[in-house]
Amino acid sequence: MPHTRDGRKGSAGTMAVSEHYIESRNGREPVMRTVLTAMLVAAALPAYAQRPPNLSGHWVMRAESLPPRLTDTAAARLDSARADSIARPPARGGTRRGVIGDSAAGRPGNSTPRRFGPSPAERFQIGRLLGMAQAVPSFTLAQSDTAIVVTNEDGFSYTLHLDGRWRPMVTGSDTLRARARWQDGVLVAEYEPKGGGKLTERYHLADSRVFLRLEVTVDHKGLMRPVWQPRIYRKVTDTPSPT
Repeated sequence: MPHTRDGRKGSAGTMAVSEHYIESRNGREPVMRTVLTAMLVAAALPAYAQRPPNLSGHWVMRAESLPPRLTDTAAARLDSARADSIARPPARGGTRRGVIGDSAAGRPGNSTPRRFGPSPAERFQIGRLLGMAQAVPSFTLAQSDTAIVVTNEDGFSYTLHLDGRWRPMVTGSDTLRARARWQDGVLVAEYEPKGGGKLTERYHLADSRVFLRLEVTVDHKGLMRPVWQPRIYRKVTDTPSPT
């Protein structure tokens, strides 16, 4: 005769219910335990799905993906900005990106000369940003739960903290600020040097986990639009190289 977990007997044609089990002619089933297990699994799935990928390893740029120098791309962009500003000056009293000068210069009858395109100081700052953004042939990433240590092939190393907070970073004789965070499984690192502008890096790990897509964006008010460049790296070691 079927029996419940606490030993109480039920009739052959009825279903007896205990606190933890449901008993029937087909045998007993741990219903409460099954429900609790399902709840725990459901709660764990979102946390697992949101766990960031592991980018650790030594990455080498694929020869076929070697990009052109960013300075060449930006030089054309700067010349385009100057030509566009001269051809299509802003509306009366207005300014727009790539145009330097106060709005009074656009008023009828105002003889103040207008300067189009980025100033020499801005061109220098853009060149500085482009220098920071130049592609490196290889680098090593050592990742923990709170930070990623980046080491370029020339030995230059720096740490990106993954809490999204801006922190000072020393690069040679310069100091800039940087921050890093995860966005939908993509590592986003941002750098802002003194003098304006921003360099953004986005690290996408491919499904195969063998290739890494690095998208670099340089933005500055002296550019008509940001300079963007993708790069592809291949993992050659699963663990970071000793430093």
